[in-house]
Amino acid sequence: MLAVLDDHQSLIAAGKTQRWEVVKWVVTLNIALTAASIAVANIAAALLFFYLSIAMAISAALLVAYYNSRMTSVRRDAFITQEYLAAQKIDFEKITGKPLKRPGWFYDWDELAVLAFMLFLSI
Repeated sequence: MLAVLDDHQSLIAAGKTQRWEVVKWVVTLNIALTAASIAVANIAAALLFFYLSIAMAISAALLVAYYNSRMTSVRRDAFITQEYLAAQKIDFEKITGKPLKRPGWFYDWDELAVLAFMLFLSI
């Protein structure tokens, strides 16, 4: 049973890595687009770079939401495993110091807020 929880933990870590990679690359590309728009003397071309930057940030936000949804699903699966173990008289509250609670979509809202802020700032 503990191996199942370990597998869930590995999937969550992979999801966090995927979210970070999406944000990292979009921020990098948006910085490059900013440099390109500054280098171009044409206002219309600069606006196109700006719109492309917005589209990339929105696409990245959708990917982050998708990865977060997958991680929420894994967390809920882990919760079912934890409930089973709790039914077998394993006291998770004593081990972790927190009561068992079904995880929601905004489980790690602080990380999501930082990623969203980085995407917004990259535009």
